[in-house]
Amino acid sequence: MPKSKRDKKISLTKTTRKGLQWKQQIVEDIRNCVSKYPNIFMFSVQNMRNNLLKELRQEWKKNSRFIFGKNRIMQLGLGKSESDEPEVDLHKLAKRIHGQCGLLFTERSKDEVVEWSQNYTALEYARSGFVATETVVLPEGPMEDFSHAIEPHLRALGLPTKLEKGIVTLYKEHTVCVEGKPLTPEQARYLKLENESKLGSDFKVGNELKLGSDLKLENESKLGRDLKLENESKLGSDLKVGNELKLGSDLKFGNELKSVNEILKLIAKPMATFNLEIKCCWTKDGGFESIVEDETATDSGNAEGEDMDQEEADEDMSDNDE
Repeated sequence: MPKSKRDKKISLTKTTRKGLQWKQQIVEDIRNCVSKYPNIFMFSVQNMRNNLLKELRQEWKKNSRFIFGKNRIMQLGLGKSESDEPEVDLHKLAKRIHGQCGLLFTERSKDEVVEWSQNYTALEYARSGFVATETVVLPEGPMEDFSHAIEPHLRALGLPTKLEKGIVTLYKEHTVCVEGKPLTPEQARYLKLENESKLGSDFKVGNELKLGSDLKLENESKLGRDLKLENESKLGSDLKVGNELKLGSDLKFGNELKSVNEILKLIAKPMATFNLEIKCCWTKDGGFESIVEDETATDSGNAEGEDMDQEEADEDMSDNDE
């Protein structure tokens, strides 16, 4: 049956569409950064988290800038060919843009950026679809970390729980997840809930914490009675942090500042790792350089896909808000 010309699709969303002006702005930002910063890095992202990316932007904002956008739009900003690239060999960098990736414009040297990316990882709560790294089994008995008000929610997540004298109790052993199998949404929510429930009036870290090499205290005069150390002669059987302790520059694990939530993630169950991998770079002094070989592209595939990408990019730039 032929399509009726009178049928019109009416969108009920109040979100404004990102049209031609928004795409042109990304291209303009990339061109401005090319002239401003001497080094450009293309990186891939695993387990993208907006909150962690925001922290990276703050950390690098003095002499660098991260740019994300549609891959075809970023390619247009760098130049798809030698004729439209703003600098020599930038089109080679544009050809490597595929998958979930971004651009880093910076004044820092190549060695410094590559070393940073190799050492940088951040733990985040696992989400549905993440493959469990260990089997988590809950024993039968009381679950004192949870409030009685959350017991119905635990049952909704599939846990065999009941209330006994106002205490959430697991009336039989329950396997939350199995190593090697992907997490369901319910399993991921419970694992996050379990770790967050450990933030009560006191936060305890067991014998695994070794004070001395791992824990550095600064501005001890400000800690006062908020920080209580037990078995100080052994340096670290238990560490209790009260409600009033504000983690600023006072508590450090190694050289890295950790908040309470970040400390929880150190002892969490299956976690996801957020990291950046530098694929290639371009410098004003040395031009284009590949750091990790591009395994997804072939010579024939590049030749066929190049024209297709150019046509799709042209269509993107010709879109309007109508």
